[in-house]
This record gives sequence, structure tokens and C-alpha cells, in this order.
Amino acid sequence: MVETVSGTYAFDLAIDEMINTASRRAGGEIVTGNEASNARIALNLLLIDIQNKGVPLARVTKRSLALVEGQIEYTLPTQVLYILDATLKRDSNETEMEQISLLEYSKYNMKSEQGFPTQFAVNKIRNALKIEVYMCPENSTDTFEYYAVDRIDDITSSYQLANLSAQYLPAMVAGLAHYMSLERDGIPDAKISRLKAHYDELLKLTFDTDSEGSTFKAQPKVNRP
Repeated sequence: MVETVSGTYAFDLAIDEMINTASRRAGGEIVTGNEASNARIALNLLLIDIQNKGVPLARVTKRSLALVEGQIEYTLPTQVLYILDATLKRDSNETEMEQISLLEYSKYNMKSEQGFPTQFAVNKIRNALKIEVYMCPENSTDTFEYYAVDRIDDITSSYQLANLSAQYLPAMVAGLAHYMSLERDGIPDAKISRLKAHYDELLKLTFDTDSEGSTFKAQPKVNRP
């Protein structure tokens, strides 16, 4: 037999495959019925937990927002987590805009005064971010150009693929196994602890490897009150 390699580079796991693999690792008594649904909820919570740890699962996207004469507030797309950098584009020229805190913005008395916008504040509402620009736009031809960090897509079906780099799949499966072990009967505390330690180890290893291969790290430019 001639030994060959596949020549493909597209390995991935569908959500149901991740759930099945994590389920076998978790062990214990399998809970039927809503377990697939609960596992998808656990995966979404896991993704949030990983991003809260500072792991760069999110994407950086350049976006453009048309400003409207006399309008101060604008709601950004729901997937935007925060803004890295922003400029005001007028004709072919772009001018850097300064992000200020809501507290600083609240001290401005003439918010409705129209002119050339040079600053913006970010207000985090329930399901999105809202920006307030200063000065109030004097025309409807300027655009707010910004680099945004977008959250990754929610998991809503067992037949979807997780929208993240394949290198994070081992940590995701390990984390899901730990989450599932918390919901099942008959799993010793020692095993639950081992699953948690394995998840933490894989996540740190992947994050460290990912960081070493990149000189760019996204940090939100936020001036807090």
C-alpha cells in the first residue's frame, strides 16, 4: 500500500459531534430528552466564558455608519462587542475621532449644536451598543468609519459548526465535558475537577500558542468614568 496524505485542511466538528464527544468524556448517567438543548446552552455559556477570559475568539471587522444631519445617537449592529478605533470620513478625507466616557459626554451642554463631529461616547444597552457623537452632524454625507470587535455567532442548532478557529476545538470539547459533568448524576467530584483542570490547561495552551503567532492584540480603547 502506498502511503499518502489527504491533502485536505478542513477538519471541523459539527455541534452534535462536539456534544457526543464531550458526553463520552463526561461519563455518568446520560440525561435524555433535553440534554442536546442543554448542551447547546452550555456551549454558548462556554463561548462567553472563554471570551471573558480574554481569549480572542471574536473577529475584528471594519464597518461604516452613515451619519444623519441633526442626529446624535446611533445603534450599532448587535454583534459588535466594542470599538477599537474610529474616524470621520468626509469626501476622501478621514479624521481620527476620540472616544470619551459617558460621564465626560454628559457634561457637554450644547449636544445638539451642529458641526464637525470629533468625539463619540459608547453606551452599552441591553442587546447592542449605542454611540453618541459630538458635535451633532451638520450633514448627511459624512460616515463614521470604525474597527469593531464582533462576537462570534450563537449556537442554535446541533447541526451547525462553531464559528471559531479549529485550534480551539479541543478546549471547547474539554470545557463542554466539564459543563456536562456538572449536570449529571454519578460523577465523582475528583473527575469533575480533572475535567475542569484539563479544560483550563488546553485553553491556556491554545491561547499562549495563538498569542505567540500574532503580534496583534485587540484591546478596546475605552475611557471609563
